[in-house]
Parts: sequence; structure tokens; C-alpha cells
Amino acid sequence: MVCWRCWAPVQGRAEPRFWAAAWQLSALFPFVMPSSLDPASSLTVWDAVSSHRTLFIMFIAASIFVPLILCYTLWCYAKMWGKVTTAHIDHNPHGLY
Repeated sequence: MVCWRCWAPVQGRAEPRFWAAAWQLSALFPFVMPSSLDPASSLTVWDAVSSHRTLFIMFIAASIFVPLILCYTLWCYAKMWGKVTTAHIDHNPHGLY
């Protein structure tokens, strides 16, 4: 069983707990979700994968949409850069809502 409290940082250091959780997950390999009732019904890494066609379609979708999302995020960041002052608000009363 994975201890989810291992992800919380202790005194600003999360690395030891991260590696402890990674060690616990690697001990489960090849089981993704082990069954306590019937070990033959456990979900393994090989049972959890998709077909080659699905993986290819998701690769194409990700290669199109991830750059779009990154460009939009950078554009929003560039538009919102800087401090808002009271002089700017007084000069543009209808442009800030």
C-alpha cells in the first residue's frame, strides 16, 4: 500500500519521501492494481496499455495541442506582465473588467 503522506514536504525537504514512495511503487512491479481476492485478476502493466493505434492517435493529438497550450500560456503571461497601478486604472476606467 502506498503512503500518500510521503509526498508532503517535511521541513522543506520532500526528496526522501519521494524516493520512499517510488521504492514502494517499484516493489509492486508488474502490478498496477493488485487484487487481494484473486491474484490472477490483478491489473498488470501489460494489461493496462492501449493499442498501437490509440497510442499513435494520442501522440498526434498531444504533439498538436501541447504546443498550442504552451503558446497560449506564454501569450497570457506576456499580456499580464507588470504591476497594475492606480494611475493605470484611472487612465483606463473601462478596460480592466
